[in-house]
Amino acid sequence: MPASPLPEQAALALAVEDVSKSYGSVKALDRVSLHVARGEFVALLGPNGAGKSTLFQLLTGLFVPDAGRIEVAGFDMRHRARRALACLGVVFQQPTLDLDLSVVANLRFHTVGLDPASREQLVAYVHSLCTHRDVGVLWATHLVDEAESADRVIILHKGHWIASGTAAELRERTGKRSLRDAFLDLTGEASVEQEEAV
Repeated sequence: MPASPLPEQAALALAVEDVSKSYGSVKALDRVSLHVARGEFVALLGPNGAGKSTLFQLLTGLFVPDAGRIEVAGFDMRHRARRALACLGVVFQQPTLDLDLSVVANLRFHTVGLDPASREQLVAYVHSLCTHRDVGVLWATHLVDEAESADRVIILHKGHWIASGTAAELRERTGKRSLRDAFLDLTGEASVEQEEAV
């Protein structure tokens, strides 16, 4: 399913066009296209294995796509990676180890993460960067609530782009009352949840 038509190239912070990436026989991304305009906050949702991490590895130049094109601020990652990366900022959500703490203390300290109020403040600050500094943001998250206030939500599933729109548009499209339920419906995770509850 193709993504929506791209706006003017100069207005884009990020353009991903027909990008594919495989690891052996596993196709992590299959002809994914998406874009983020300057000043836009786009939430990227997907269950585990959807391809979110692979996409960010490609965006940061850690890996090269097998096919397709990635542009950051109009600079092609394949031919002008240095210029593209100079326009990109990425914050990975990876746990770290404090060597002064025991294993148990590390687990207790680092699996907690930000408390809800701090996380809400962080998301609000990133939104303000979009509004006041014209920054384009692609926000990958497992927390559906964080996507509610996004300008657009993009859903990946099993390496494929499957949906894009505002939270309200995705709720309307699926006939669901919440973005969480719309997400579960679109990815087929709702049936898995029901089977596990039985």
